[in-house]
Amino acid sequence: MGCLFVCLTPAASLLQSPACHRAEVQVDLLIALLRIAHILSGVVMVGNTIFVALVLGPRLRLVAPPVRGQVMGALGPVMTPLQGIMAMVVIASGLALVLALRSSVLGQLWTTGWGWAITAGFVATVAGTIAGSFFMSKTMAQLQAAGAAIQGRPPTGEEAGRMQALQKRAGLLTNVILAMSVIAVVTMAVARYV
Repeated sequence: MGCLFVCLTPAASLLQSPACHRAEVQVDLLIALLRIAHILSGVVMVGNTIFVALVLGPRLRLVAPPVRGQVMGALGPVMTPLQGIMAMVVIASGLALVLALRSSVLGQLWTTGWGWAITAGFVATVAGTIAGSFFMSKTMAQLQAAGAAIQGRPPTGEEAGRMQALQKRAGLLTNVILAMSVIAVVTMAVARYV
């Protein structure tokens, strides 16, 4: 944010034309807004993932399957689109930041520690997004359909086995998404220092 520094230094700001100064302020504002969007959407996305993986999931395993189904039936329609939207904002703002800040050296991106760390974070984010948007969404829809099919009666042995397998898959996917989220956050956080 060099322009903000220039604005605070009267002698230096006299050396710039007003048009140049306005352009720098606009670019700095855009970068600031992109960073805010990137960080806030990442906080929501990773925070939701941590909450589901470490708090909600383990607690839901302690309650009866019908209660589990009601809770997930109420949360799924809200959390699934929210996570998808946050993932799109994270990825789009991250790409925009890289292009805005490093476009002149994109050819050398993988010759620096920063470039490798940002790439690792990007790959982890995309992998977690794919696991959540495609595989987890499909698994949760199958679980909800299986729960609806047994509404008001105990499941047959086959239905119970199918639901158990789907719950196991959902748990595995949650752990994969959590791992990808942690990798993304850590690599992005240390990128500037490697």
